Amino acid sequence: MHGNIFDFLGTTENECMHILNNKKRYYLTYKIKKRSGNYRIINAPMEPLKSIQYAIKNKILNKFSPHRIAHGFVDYKSPLTNAKVHIGADLLINIDIYNFFPSIKEDRVINLFKYLLNKRGTTWSTNEYRILARLSCLDMGLPQGAPTSPTLSNAYCLMMDKNLKRVEDEYNRGNLTSKIKITRYADDISVSLKGPVTDGFLGDLFRNIRAILTLNRLYINNRKTKIRKKHQSMRVTGIVINEKPNIQRNTWRNFRAMLHNTIKEGKKLSSLNLQKIKGYIEWVSCVNHTRGQQFLKQYEKILTLP
Repeated sequence: MHGNIFDFLGTTENECMHILNNKKRYYLTYKIKKRSGNYRIINAPMEPLKSIQYAIKNKILNKFSPHRIAHGFVDYKSPLTNAKVHIGADLLINIDIYNFFPSIKEDRVINLFKYLLNKRGTTWSTNEYRILARLSCLDMGLPQGAPTSPTLSNAYCLMMDKNLKRVEDEYNRGNLTSKIKITRYADDISVSLKGPVTDGFLGDLFRNIRAILTLNRLYINNRKTKIRKKHQSMRVTGIVINEKPNIQRNTWRNFRAMLHNTIKEGKKLSSLNLQKIKGYIEWVSCVNHTRGQQFLKQYEKILTLP
């Protein structure tokens, strides 16, 4: 027995009910600009909801193990481990899942908590599962920005990931001339193929993947789904995978020019911008250590600007 659910989550019934009845007050909503020029909506929880969600994450969700094709929000995995699977492919398909986090609805999250807790031999009441789901959702779906959302999304996609792996295994067993690999990083499904590929196979592949997603009430974002061949720049989670993991040339050149201009003009940057720059440099270092060290030296010069 876990005892009282409110004690378990480090809150009181009154505080919890007040949060659930005024949920939007406990989220900071802001936009992040994406490479496409569009914006990603972030809903970041504020206290005390933030602490409650971390209690749910640490006491319940951290015990969940996602499927091995999942690389997003998984310990010891990263965009780089995701990209490495597809190195040297002859053809790459990037499939984007439309409106990923908000599509994972509260009624399904209730069942996720039931599954995760029952798997540990713990049985809670229906009302307690509902409270956990309501504390983890906003506008009836998972909010992007909550610490609970990543693991819940991987748990939600477990059966989908198993079915995607089944597609990979069945194709590879029946084909001696070409091989397929499938990974998923959050809302990005990457499919790479080595060897000859027919248009008929690609059509069957898309139909299979579309059917698997539909079973999970998820849908392909056709506008952002791309097919790339070997003579083109093939990228998985932002990393070029044609021959070895690398950063796209125009991306790192633009970043280098921005650092150079900042130093030359003596611009004073905000702590938020410095944090973003440092984060990007750390990401570059994981993919290309030499280039990351070059950027780090420029970053250190920026820190010394008067």
